[in-house]
Amino acid sequence: MKDNIDIFIELYNEFDDLLRDKFNNFSRSSSMISRYINQLENSNNRYNHIKAKRIDMIRILRNDLVHEFDMNSSDLLKISDTTINFLKEEIEQLKNPICAHHIMTKINNLYYASYQSKLASVLENMIRKGFTQIPVLENGYLKGVFSPNVLFMYMAKNNIYSFDELKINDFSNYIDINNHVSEKYELISKDTTVDEIYNIFDDYSSKGKKLVAIFVNEHGQLNEKILGMIVLNDLLKINNK
Repeated sequence: MKDNIDIFIELYNEFDDLLRDKFNNFSRSSSMISRYINQLENSNNRYNHIKAKRIDMIRILRNDLVHEFDMNSSDLLKISDTTINFLKEEIEQLKNPICAHHIMTKINNLYYASYQSKLASVLENMIRKGFTQIPVLENGYLKGVFSPNVLFMYMAKNNIYSFDELKINDFSNYIDINNHVSEKYELISKDTTVDEIYNIFDDYSSKGKKLVAIFVNEHGQLNEKILGMIVLNDLLKINNK
């Protein structure tokens, strides 16, 4: 019967092989686990830093077991079930990565506006629900994002101080996801992995920009219907499970 040390070594080797597939690098001259650790350490996400430390400890432990100890006779080191389970979870995530469509808020559960939505009603709902930005959709297609900044820009440019008769359609030149000044938005495919989504948020953060939301559809194209939306908190929920 295999003990935890044997299981640990087998899992570590499987983990290493899966990372070589992930990075498409099959050279044994470099460590893909070290590369993965470095990638996690460079993330702006606190959870990735914690995971990097755990994997690095596992890397050191594995090297000590293989190169420094006689595993058949030494009883100096023990491998806990917690360590085994952690490696199994990492392997499962590499084999079956969590993707955008797993964590997004689906379109049926999103509050959104259309071009014909009355501004007063939209603002009332945003205040009541605590939303600072909402998508604007027409027949399921993303037309843009409405936010207070859009309203301020419109009013300043058009010298309008009353919006009783305004509709979201009046803001069509301002709501495009590429026209927002302080708020940034992205569009991705439903099969984008959580690791890739983290990297998108990290990239914006490293440039001092705020990525407010990511919209999800089949292939990440503007001419496709929206399936859902992801905010940073959706990623944090995964780590808290």
